[in-house]
Amino acid sequence: MAKRLKDEEIVAALIECGTIKAAADCLGVQIKTLYSRMKKENFKELYRSAKSDLLKAATAKMQSNLVDACDVIAEIMKDADTAQQIRLNAADCIIRSTLKMLEQADILERVEELENLIKERGDTT
Repeated sequence: MAKRLKDEEIVAALIECGTIKAAADCLGVQIKTLYSRMKKENFKELYRSAKSDLLKAATAKMQSNLVDACDVIAEIMKDADTAQQIRLNAADCIIRSTLKMLEQADILERVEELENLIKERGDTT
């Protein structure tokens, strides 16, 4: 008799194992079993949600280390005993990262302004 897996078990295996084949092997089922389940809308939503939660958790962890990472790069850049190329790379990293963050912040601000404008216009019509 075939083993009936819960959607949550399959989602966990897919996330943990990284590939459909590895997940199928881990669960002791055929790949076609996973592909069949992955076509169902409720499974797709559960899988999307689980991946989104994982991404949010990873992002939060990275954000919590951002200041420390910046400090390390700044220390390398300022360390006169470090090779010039390494210091230059650290400075370049700081400049590029800062410009990218500023650009993204500007874009987000503009999007918020546009959304507010759309809301205002929607309320007056």
